[in-house]
Amino acid sequence: MIQRLKARNIPRKKISLIIDFIHYFVPFTNSEISAIFEQDLLTISNTVTTMGLREAILEDVKQQGIEQGIEQGKLKVILNIWSTQEFSLEKISMLVDLPIEQVHKLILTHLQSEGMSEETALETVRIYQEKFSN
Repeated sequence: MIQRLKARNIPRKKISLIIDFIHYFVPFTNSEISAIFEQDLLTISNTVTTMGLREAILEDVKQQGIEQGIEQGKLKVILNIWSTQEFSLEKISMLVDLPIEQVHKLILTHLQSEGMSEETALETVRIYQEKFSN
């Protein structure tokens, strides 16, 4: 099949996607056939194209993990600055490079996770903001 696709001048990337689809979404009921498929694929293509989909998924998961780590890091910084009671929400927003609305929401979520009611958390943030409005 790969040789036929190559003979038709199908781009290598497209062939790789087709092979990935077959490998991951077409079940081989016989593990021996699956092993032969992978071995033939490696022999014909001279590359490890069967990993394309897996690598793409792993890269996506890795990127999500990095983004989540950055968010958690920013949350920690926000809460540390908030606890000093020395900077306005606008200043905190600027320091962590997030919109003030998101900083406000993160602080509210944290206060509620600490046991405050939504109403009390909102009032706490309002009072905090008033401190810096003078």
